[in-house]
Amino acid sequence: MSSPNLFSASESAIGYLFQCRLALLESIKRIRSNSADGVSIEALDDISFEEAGTPTELLQTKHHIKTSNLTDSSSDIWKTIRVWIEFHRNSNTAFGDVILYLVTTADTPADTAASALQRENRDIDFAVNKLAEAAATTTSVANQEGATAFLGLLESERKSLVESIYILARQDNIEDVREQLKQQLILNVREEHLEPFLNHVEGWWFHWCVQHLMQSPPIAISLSSLHRQIVSLAEQFEAENLPVSPWDEADAIEADSDTRTFVIQLREVGLTNRGIELAVRNYYRAFEHRSRWNREDLLFVGELAQYEKKLVDEWEQHFENMKAGLANQGEADIQRARGMELYQNLSFNRHVAIRPKVSEEFIYRGSLHMLADELKIGWHISFRDRLTKIMVEVEK
Repeated sequence: MSSPNLFSASESAIGYLFQCRLALLESIKRIRSNSADGVSIEALDDISFEEAGTPTELLQTKHHIKTSNLTDSSSDIWKTIRVWIEFHRNSNTAFGDVILYLVTTADTPADTAASALQRENRDIDFAVNKLAEAAATTTSVANQEGATAFLGLLESERKSLVESIYILARQDNIEDVREQLKQQLILNVREEHLEPFLNHVEGWWFHWCVQHLMQSPPIAISLSSLHRQIVSLAEQFEAENLPVSPWDEADAIEADSDTRTFVIQLREVGLTNRGIELAVRNYYRAFEHRSRWNREDLLFVGELAQYEKKLVDEWEQHFENMKAGLANQGEADIQRARGMELYQNLSFNRHVAIRPKVSEEFIYRGSLHMLADELKIGWHISFRDRLTKIMVEVEK
């Protein structure tokens, strides 16, 4: 693949990410100003805000990696105008009823229509004339549809359309938009947690964007729902809590061929394959979250070690009780059954939280499996001896 194609692909991908990130930023701003109640992406426009189901603002986004200018013959201008005219025709919305924004990282040279349509020093008549002149003289195939649509409007429609357009030029790039998001969210969590908190907010948001784009037709997300999600995520960064991410189903787990220590331990007390699959899932989820908490520096010094010590202490109380009950009962089946009782009782009738508000069971159960994998705990009364023999056989 040639370099130009690579560049084109990367710019297009960044453009979509920029669109989603900017939608999040603008949504948070509108939550604060209470100026909209819903947002959609790629439904009526790149980003659209609505009130009671009626579009009130449409945003077209144009992100450029290289320096660029928004001239009267720019395809960014004419592709956007075509989209907006089609919107008005398809929605039976009068020209001028919806505010139209072109958000771009490009500059606006003097004496262009774009320069006359910024927030300040607007000159609508000048912009209409410049656009009509450019449309009538265009030779660009890319601009032709937009130019033809514009020239096909009545003069009053042209003016109403142009009057509703705001060009937001020289806007922040995708990285700088992230910094703006931090400023919007800085009061939600402690400063040292701002970066991981934003990671979680964006993670949830991008996941929603994917689901939203897969719907046909896309359904707007309510800004009140977004607000509740941000508040909920912020609560996970309190001193008594830790953030827990949504879980996407992993690939199918092959319990029969799994030779990890904690899996062998479960097999030794007779857990079914489905039970083992669920245990492995808990193991993965706990491992993923514990690793992430470490990476994001959310844990206190020694907190995981202290948590594991609590789990081992809890296990030992139950294990010793099991040993006492089996003192005069050496039959293999009984030992196996008692091991299963121990596993079930400790895994499903108890819950030891790493922090008071971390209530997700998979963190606790998965952490037990991680300890079992290190042979710090076990379920069968002779689990260490039995595992040693099994591993010797495997090595042969």
